[in-house]
Amino acid sequence: MLHLQTLEALSLGSSTLRTILASPTLQISNIEATTSALDETLIAANEINEAVDSVAALDEGMEMEVEDELKELQEKEKRVEEEAQKDREAARERSLLESKAPSGLGEKEEEGSRAGEPSKEKEKEKLTAA
Repeated sequence: MLHLQTLEALSLGSSTLRTILASPTLQISNIEATTSALDETLIAANEINEAVDSVAALDEGMEMEVEDELKELQEKEKRVEEEAQKDREAARERSLLESKAPSGLGEKEEEGSRAGEPSKEKEKEKLTAA
């Protein structure tokens, strides 16, 4: 009995497989067309990947170039700012020197008063001595 059931199961499996293989989508011509289309699609995908990779390589090079240019611009800006700061400091020092230095008539008056101060002290000494 077991052998009979096994033979019936094998027969059923065989007929099911024939029914499945009889499907038009599983015909050799259809399989060849499907694999051919798949091959063409994979080739196109590889071409696209290569194109993207080549652009990515250019982008990396360009990115490095842009970063270098940015660094140069930042350094230049820093130098310009440092020079401007030095100019401001020099102008501030000149301004301080000019404000401390006597100018024109005021200078002569200051000299006269300085020269006169010791003589006033001498006059005071004379008066206190007398």
